[in-house]
Amino acid sequence: MGPENNNTDHGYRNLLDAVLLLTPSAKFNAYINYDYGQNRNANATNTGVGSLAHWQGIAGAGHVQVTSKITATVRGEYYADPNGFTTGTAQKLSEVTGTADYLIHAGILARAEYRHDHSDQLYFQKNGIPASVNGQSTVEVSLIAFFGPKT
Repeated sequence: MGPENNNTDHGYRNLLDAVLLLTPSAKFNAYINYDYGQNRNANATNTGVGSLAHWQGIAGAGHVQVTSKITATVRGEYYADPNGFTTGTAQKLSEVTGTADYLIHAGILARAEYRHDHSDQLYFQKNGIPASVNGQSTVEVSLIAFFGPKT
């Protein structure tokens, strides 16, 4: 919290971040996260009076240990930036992601993930053209090696 505007000590920015983590069992956990932010834009006369930009978002995810080697996670997010303060475009964004992990061997993990992002505005780039589509999908397949003490 504090003045965040250039060349002035007026115009405060505030952020509320609330998280609820649920762990009902050793094989399942989930969270819900809510954020609300606002920024008072000081005007040129430095009186501290100006417009108020605000944004908010909510996210949630669930993670389940299917077997000793397989986990699955699903996550969803919604973000509203009605003034375009944080994204540069007045819009509402959402995304959903699904992830599956397979423990091949201690220290070696295979991961597959699908993510789709959506906006109510033309915001994403396609074929090198900025702000030409309102959604995009991403697919990732990876092999992860990790080193360190075994627990």
